Amino acid sequence: MSRYLNLSSKILLVLMQALPEITLLLAASAAGALWLIGIGALLAIIPFAVLLGWAWTKRQS
Repeated sequence: MSRYLNLSSKILLVLMQALPEITLLLAASAAGALWLIGIGALLAIIPFAVLLGWAWTKRQS
């Protein structure tokens, strides 16, 4: 039991020391995901705007 406790405390110590790096990695992943979602939204708007413009020119007076 003592060996298990010693091992788990060492693992916990390593995780606590790596916490800033883990937090930075998660923040960078979230920012990257938001950036990709934003780019995807912009790319989805372009064909919609083109079709809307085309339909606007074809409308009946």
